[in-house]
Amino acid sequence: MAIIIIGGSGMLYHFSEWMTEASNETVLLCSRNNDKYNPLLQQKNAKFTNFDYTAACEYEKLMEVIKDEPVTMIVAWIHSPYYDSFNSFIKKPEFKNTKVYLVQGTTSRTYQFDTDITLIKLGRHESENRWLTHQEISEVVIKAVKNK
Repeated sequence: MAIIIIGGSGMLYHFSEWMTEASNETVLLCSRNNDKYNPLLQQKNAKFTNFDYTAACEYEKLMEVIKDEPVTMIVAWIHSPYYDSFNSFIKKPEFKNTKVYLVQGTTSRTYQFDTDITLIKLGRHESENRWLTHQEISEVVIKAVKNK
């Protein structure tokens, strides 16, 4: 069993850290740069794969990486111009029973996905006039995953 995290090395780093510690499943960290994940890769359930969500062909390579392991969850932060490729990926039969979460920033465009997906829309802090910190963003995502 595996969990895929796409785009979890920046603002979602604390979420990626939490997931590798909280889960017994393999956590596949998909990013262009594994250096940011070095501390997490010390966990025996954490694995890294080089991945660029802006290139549609990367999703087929990712399918090869996970071909023998059922995926229970996908958490992704992908910029909206690349939703078409992500949509094609998550609607594959292999993900029929997979929980899919997409983190969206305030400027993300509306998009009609072809499968059930939980959108986590971020914005400004509820009571303070400021953007959320990286830690607060990760906490929003952790809460969403725990509540599903």
